[in-house]
Amino acid sequence: MEKYMKRAVELAELAGSMGEIPVGAVVVKRETGEIVAEGYNRRESDKNALAHAELIAINEACKKLGGWRLIECDLYVTLEPCPMCCGAIINSRVERVIYGADDMKAGSVFSLQQMFELPYNHKPEIIRGVMSEECGELLSSFFRRIRKIQKYIGAEMVNFENEWDELLKDEFQKEYYQDLRKFLIKEYKTQTIYPDMYDIFNAMKYTSYEDVKVVILGQDPYHEPNQAHGLSFSVKKGVEPPPSLKNIFKEINDELGIDNSGKHGELTNWAKSGVLLLNTVLTVRRGMANSHKDKGWEKFTDSVISLLNEREKPVVFLLWGNNAKAKRKLITGKQHLVLASAHPSPLSAYHGFFGCGHFAEANRFLEANGMEPVNWSID
Repeated sequence: MEKYMKRAVELAELAGSMGEIPVGAVVVKRETGEIVAEGYNRRESDKNALAHAELIAINEACKKLGGWRLIECDLYVTLEPCPMCCGAIINSRVERVIYGADDMKAGSVFSLQQMFELPYNHKPEIIRGVMSEECGELLSSFFRRIRKIQKYIGAEMVNFENEWDELLKDEFQKEYYQDLRKFLIKEYKTQTIYPDMYDIFNAMKYTSYEDVKVVILGQDPYHEPNQAHGLSFSVKKGVEPPPSLKNIFKEINDELGIDNSGKHGELTNWAKSGVLLLNTVLTVRRGMANSHKDKGWEKFTDSVISLLNEREKPVVFLLWGNNAKAKRKLITGKQHLVLASAHPSPLSAYHGFFGCGHFAEANRFLEANGMEPVNWSID
């Protein structure tokens, strides 16, 4: 039995990775031991109430066996079937139902056992609790994850623990941001999204409003595993610095003699010393650059830039590449310094980024305005 239930668990895991309730099912021809059909929950992705794992598996088995009766067939499913699926089991005459975890929520309304006890119904043999721990934990971990996503992204305001809390509290209530929240809840449930949801707002968490000296504006987060952690151009320690960051390090070394190469690519020290490492879009799908473009993040980060523009205390804005330069119109305060150049990526670094002098010029401006210069070392 475990052999077939393991396959049902694999299918359930696939459903869970798509944001579906993790239920998998297989139909087995008992005489030969052949798995004749499989199914996994696709109700949300198909927008189809009939896309239950059991219904899909039973339907496919009937097609394959050339009839609508599944005599001498067993159904393995990770979760106790719901009343709708019980109806399909009764109609198809599946002879045995083997399932893992009990569905306490659905069962409290009308359990599988009650369905099959009705006098006029087909009565399959029921075997419960096969791999119950594995099936139960699969469900529990799925719902824990969903609750975390809905709580952190959907219901609660983000807590920066600095001045940004008060400054941005109204932004989170605006219609565009509520729409963005709904989009993000679905994305984090059904896709691999970077950065981790708890790292989305690290730029503002690490660098409070009053502490901002320099803004480095990026496009959207890195879209490969273990890279993005909420700070533009930065990657976690232990991850190879991407080419754009290596070019940034090269320019710093040429200007200031600070050698960051061969260490790591985590820019947390810059953030803690007053460099707001802000992307214009704060999330991205794995392997799909710009996949969260035009979903609302641009309005949010425009508000962040506009709030900094209103500050009397001067800020240096480093705008690299066309996407960053497009934000120039938001920076109207004459007390601020705007430095623009080509993007540091290998495709454009030799067309204006190398030799731009931005890091040295930013520090001269800060000192001239009575502020400590930025230490551009990453350690």
